[in-house]
Amino acid sequence: ATVDELLKHINKSQIISTREEPRISEQQFGNFQNVEQVWESKKERHEFGRFYYRFKSGEAGLDVYSRVSSFISTLVRDCQQYQKAGYELDTVNVV
Repeated sequence: ATVDELLKHINKSQIISTREEPRISEQQFGNFQNVEQVWESKKERHEFGRFYYRFKSGEAGLDVYSRVSSFISTLVRDCQQYQKAGYELDTVNVV
């Protein structure tokens, strides 16, 4: 996993916490097996709008935006809790 590779290069005493976060992932474009379906979906997306078009078995840009916005709110709350616990977050990196 990516986190395992990252942890090889970080001093464990510098880690406040770790979490697997499914809200931070690439947009799911669906399961396309047919090139014609890909072209048809891209045409529909162009007509409908890139941000709002939801791919069959996939998600729209709006879905991604909602997921990530939710994560950012959680991250801010977590940082506030760590500050209350006495952690100095001015030099913290989020990976």
